[in-house]
Amino acid sequence: MLRSSRTLQSMTIIKNGTPSWEWSELSVTAFNTKYQECIALLATESDEMADATGARGTRDDNLDLLRDKARLALTLFKAKYRSNPAKLRLFSNLVMKSDKIAGTLAEALAVESAWEEADGAYVLENGTTLASFVSLRLLCQTNTEGVSKEAAEESGVSGQILVKLDALYDWCVAWYAVATALYPETTAHGIMIRNQIPTQPSSGGSLPGQATLSAESGIGQVTTTFAAEGALTFTLRGRLVGAPDFAELATGLAGPTHTQDSLAPGQYELIVVPHNGEGDGPASEVVTVEVT
Repeated sequence: MLRSSRTLQSMTIIKNGTPSWEWSELSVTAFNTKYQECIALLATESDEMADATGARGTRDDNLDLLRDKARLALTLFKAKYRSNPAKLRLFSNLVMKSDKIAGTLAEALAVESAWEEADGAYVLENGTTLASFVSLRLLCQTNTEGVSKEAAEESGVSGQILVKLDALYDWCVAWYAVATALYPETTAHGIMIRNQIPTQPSSGGSLPGQATLSAESGIGQVTTTFAAEGALTFTLRGRLVGAPDFAELATGLAGPTHTQDSLAPGQYELIVVPHNGEGDGPASEVVTVEVT
């Protein structure tokens, strides 16, 4: 999500800058909608699945701090620019009222963008700089994702989220390719794009590790147990011994166990493939079971 956040910021800056440019395939508004959908889904999964853990406590504490700093920033900027209609307009419609994670992050991003446009060097009365505010918002975002991943170890993240995250990442890659082609390294926009947007997975954003798999057979069914470091969901594949190809038996599995029913008697070979927002990890070793 760091790449998505930085891409959204870069798109906004270029659209509002000189020269101005907006990608014809996906507007800033449309990209922001997709981005906020992912944030909202991650937050919803976090709230629904995560118990009162240390990760959730850290997330909530940082979100409260972000709300406090954003509210202070709005109060100070509105006072600072009370005689400057052009700059006051940047803040006049901004609020920090949401008690939801996605709403808080969206409102904070709006404050951040207005702050940068009005006076990026301005330091709040409590010593908060724009850079430290950005870092806190990104930390809250990371905390939210972390809580979702913690919960995913037991309950999983829905396939809908993975689809949306993969699509958002594809848009980021495509926009970067077009933008860097339009703006060479020597231009202001070109320098900004290349410096701001990470093109490699961020820390903690690697592919899952190799999956492990064990299985116990029964009458017409097999019960599997599986795991992989960094995985959010799994796909179970199987074939009758001697068959040429593996077929998907179940997808979007959260783990750590799954019972596959309605299997015809025979000897089966099974593998499980781990997935996360970065892609697929190495499949497990083949496990052979006899279904009666």
